[in-house]
Amino acid sequence: MIVEGEIALYRIKLRVAFRVDRMRPGLTPGAPDVEVTRWLIVANQTLGTGEVVAEIDRLNSHGPCEFHLLVPMTHSKSYARARRLSMLAADPVTGIPSEHVPAADYLGPDTLGMEQAQKRLDAQLAKIAAASYAASGELGDPDPLRAIQAVLSRASFDGIILSTLPAGASRLVGADLPSRVRRLTRLPVTYLPGREPGEL
Repeated sequence: MIVEGEIALYRIKLRVAFRVDRMRPGLTPGAPDVEVTRWLIVANQTLGTGEVVAEIDRLNSHGPCEFHLLVPMTHSKSYARARRLSMLAADPVTGIPSEHVPAADYLGPDTLGMEQAQKRLDAQLAKIAAASYAASGELGDPDPLRAIQAVLSRASFDGIILSTLPAGASRLVGADLPSRVRRLTRLPVTYLPGREPGEL
């Protein structure tokens, strides 16, 4: 930007790429360096279940690991119902059809679903940190495939751990999500069909 004949503001468009060094010093003096494996964990309601925790422990038993937790922000039940009704141009509270109000006007962001997903993510990151494992995490697109693609566009992993509700409770399993993730990513995918929260 030029103001009164002088340059007042610079704007630079910069693209940066870098390689992450996965080598870590050995645990004892003189021991060779070891390579850290990186795993992408994709889960929402099953994030804190025993199956996911056991898999994290198992992977770490074979060598140092880093985990990135991806929580697709699936819609809360109340929001999903309102969304279905809005697609029919119906009032999300009363269910009464309306031809005068555009469906998009009924719905704002699903704040409840976002809060629930964030709580699960924070709780699991705290558990992993308490076990002295390295982990990071983020919320992603409600569509797991789009969420995974977004993460893989800026990071590399050795494999994916995918956890969903049981087949009867998860629409994702019905869509054959594990196979679709394998085809999309070309990475090893460990599928963990979890229990519903609170199930013994």
